[in-house]
Amino acid sequence: NVDTGIEKIKLAYRKGKNWRSAIIDKKMIASNNKIIELADLGIAVTSENSKYLVQYLHDIENENYDLIPEKNSVGRLGWIGEEGFSPYVENLEFDGTANFKTFFQSVQEHGSYDKWLATAREARQGSIFARIVLSASFASVLVGPLGLNPFIVHMWGGTETGKTVGLMLAASVWANPRPGAYIHTFNATAVSLEMSAGFVNSLPLMLDELQIVSDRKKFDEDIYKLCEGVGKSRSNKSLGINRLQTWMNCTITNGEMPITSISSGGGAVNRIIEIECAEKLFREPKHVADTVKANYGYAGKMFVGWLQQDENLEQARALYDSYYNMLSENDTTEKQAMSAAAILTADNLVTTHIFGETQCLTVEEIAPFLQTKAAVSAHERSYEQLCEYIVQNSYCFRENSSRDVTWGKFSEDEMTVYIVKREYDRICNDEGFNGRALLSWLVRNGKAEREKSGKRLTKKMRINGKPVETVALRLQEGFADDEEAEFDEQEIFPNTV
Repeated sequence: NVDTGIEKIKLAYRKGKNWRSAIIDKKMIASNNKIIELADLGIAVTSENSKYLVQYLHDIENENYDLIPEKNSVGRLGWIGEEGFSPYVENLEFDGTANFKTFFQSVQEHGSYDKWLATAREARQGSIFARIVLSASFASVLVGPLGLNPFIVHMWGGTETGKTVGLMLAASVWANPRPGAYIHTFNATAVSLEMSAGFVNSLPLMLDELQIVSDRKKFDEDIYKLCEGVGKSRSNKSLGINRLQTWMNCTITNGEMPITSISSGGGAVNRIIEIECAEKLFREPKHVADTVKANYGYAGKMFVGWLQQDENLEQARALYDSYYNMLSENDTTEKQAMSAAAILTADNLVTTHIFGETQCLTVEEIAPFLQTKAAVSAHERSYEQLCEYIVQNSYCFRENSSRDVTWGKFSEDEMTVYIVKREYDRICNDEGFNGRALLSWLVRNGKAEREKSGKRLTKKMRINGKPVETVALRLQEGFADDEEAEFDEQEIFPNTV
């Protein structure tokens, strides 16, 4: 195996009138106990004859070492160093698990390249959403060579917009786009997602139907891991460490809802480009789906072949640097600019070398889909939500009110609210914030006052005549407006005086 250096062996055996073969771990035929597992394949091995079969196979290999052909093998897809790009390397055998064999075999050329090309051209010209997703599929193989971070492109919107067909079009660049062949669903465990990402490695990971995820909070963690590009370290039975799964690619997903939420970490939001499909991606989605299911796999192989020629990779790097510099001038973050620049670079290259066209995707066209620096900041989003929470429950910040509970009070100009520290901690916990980290950020950015001594991030205030420790939160201008901050309590609580 070109990644691990571990040898496997291919056994051929006759069962009745037919010959069969299987690629197995070499350690299996070196142990009297392990070789019994070959019985599952139909080989007549038992606990009685196992030691003789081990000795027999050992002698056969040693006596015929010069005659037995040796081949390089791989258990994944993507860039494999000096060997090239799997599966486009001749005489490279697949030695991965049976679970991924169908996955591996789906990456092939099938049907007519011209039919695929005509359909892809029409899709690119008819929808900016389809064009971005298609370019993201090509961009996936640039992530590793250009030293970029893995990123996610997520399409979301109502049903009947053609999101799944868009995913199929993106998958058809490389492989059979039929669901279950190359495209998988979100109905998988975290370990399964990790193994799939490590398997495709450089090729895009395609995941369909986000809405079937039941635990969104845990899923946010899985999304963060996909953006990190490295799996979890796990021990094995011999108390060693299993080989870490790594990947350098783009993950393309779809669903009826956004993939991020208010509680999503800034690091995850930063590496996700979300595309709200407000209109149909295709005029005739059924025609597009039928065409790509019958014709696929050509464009990706051509693009990788072009990247491997002469100085073409350096040309791609120069294009990327140019796009990144232009995007960095806007109010977007560094990681968002990196992801968008990769998509623009891929679109530029395939426009010229695959589609034979001249009109490339521009910075202005992709900019509306990128997050601003404020939107990416988890603390900024938490601050906005905290302000909304205060306004929504402003009756709890009126001193000497008829309410049974008081959470704090407003300043005279109502531009600042003093929240009892205990209530601040409760609110943050209920809303999923890290209260301590948020308070530190609020003080540093002038959104909260601290005591003059500077020893504490809180401020002592008298509420209902009693001194308490409070968080002195400065409200945003919009939230402090009288028309928005005040409301008729009798209208909401008609049975109170």
